Amino acid sequence: MRLALISHSAGGGGAERALARLARFLDREAWQPLVVVPEPGPLADELSSQGIAVSVLPTAWWIPATHWPAAQFVAQLAGLEERAAGLAALLAAERIDIVHSNTVVTLEGAVAAARLGLPHTWHSRGLFDDRFPPPYFGDLAFLFAAFDRLADSLVCVSGAVADQSRAHCREVPVEVVPDGLDLEGLARRAAAVSRGHVLGQLDLPADARIVACVGGLQRRKGQLDLVLAAARIAGRFPDAFFVLAGSASDPEYVTTLRDHLEELGLTARFRLAGYLDAAPLLAQCELLVHPSHSEGFGLAVLEALALGRPVVATRCGGPEELVEPGRTGLLVPPAEPEALASAISVVLAAEARFDPEAARVRASAFGPQAAGTAFEAFLRRAHARHAASRAGIARKKAADLLLAELSARAARLGGPAAPPPSSP
Repeated sequence: MRLALISHSAGGGGAERALARLARFLDREAWQPLVVVPEPGPLADELSSQGIAVSVLPTAWWIPATHWPAAQFVAQLAGLEERAAGLAALLAAERIDIVHSNTVVTLEGAVAAARLGLPHTWHSRGLFDDRFPPPYFGDLAFLFAAFDRLADSLVCVSGAVADQSRAHCREVPVEVVPDGLDLEGLARRAAAVSRGHVLGQLDLPADARIVACVGGLQRRKGQLDLVLAAARIAGRFPDAFFVLAGSASDPEYVTTLRDHLEELGLTARFRLAGYLDAAPLLAQCELLVHPSHSEGFGLAVLEALALGRPVVATRCGGPEELVEPGRTGLLVPPAEPEALASAISVVLAAEARFDPEAARVRASAFGPQAAGTAFEAFLRRAHARHAASRAGIARKKAADLLLAELSARAARLGGPAAPPPSSP
């Protein structure tokens, strides 16, 4: 079966890495994957090196990121109809049987599938809250109406994401398939880099104890809470250094982080490392801190557990399904730096005993074969459901209505309205 996987990014974030693993571990006798990325980048390079077909076609976010002003959201909508038409032409030429949007923030895959009468599925990888999407976009009913009407199935990375989806969706079936982890590959990458190399790369002293935080530098990831927590405990643990590993998608937030570090006298104790392979860092850290305000799954949490490292995470969705408090880590409320500081202190001061083997066993339940098999079964059910539903005309009409509504919203927000949709 010919499967198109539509990625919102060609970078190296959690969703992109999860997609690469799914594509890699599909049964190649049953599935022929084609991954569509918006631009060249690490994801395309990795997939191509594995012999997976990649096409580059532009896509954009129809759900605005937390830090976007309205003008940026409006700009993203421009050309949506043309991008969907270009993708539809590619899908037809490649004789695609089913289309899967790897995140819900891009719409081109759903619209193109509707135009062609193809089955379409969404992959929901995060939680929505009062800040995502921004208030100017509208309420969640609008989002979930699109998920309902433009897909045959919705797959979620965790029970928390599925619970939210089921509370809003009225039509589309909602399933859970946690992301899989390439355990052997993770261990191999971790062992390939020495501690000395990691310390040298980060300009850290030989006796440094690393407190790692892995994830894109953006507001919902809560790195500012970690900065404020560090201010409370840095004097007690002079050998602790805090490494923020992740790409910067919100420059204003990065400036805020740097300003607070300077004001608190912590600049020398923090490393803003940018995007890097997390495996060697996690292998050498004392603990992983995951301070997110909202997290659908928590891939970095799973990677740390797989390497036997304790985790301090917030109760923000996905981490609660991964961390066993008191045994493999600690859970604290989100957006509470004092509680975060206390939990980090417990680990650094060895005030509690954590079980590395229990952490590894927990992570082993998320192996790639199990995830790949579950994902394939999900796709087959969606394909069969589409064939039985005969939803083609209704799906095209729903795509037209959604594009018209987005055009109207763009006009109300003060930007040029997108061209009105037109079905072929």
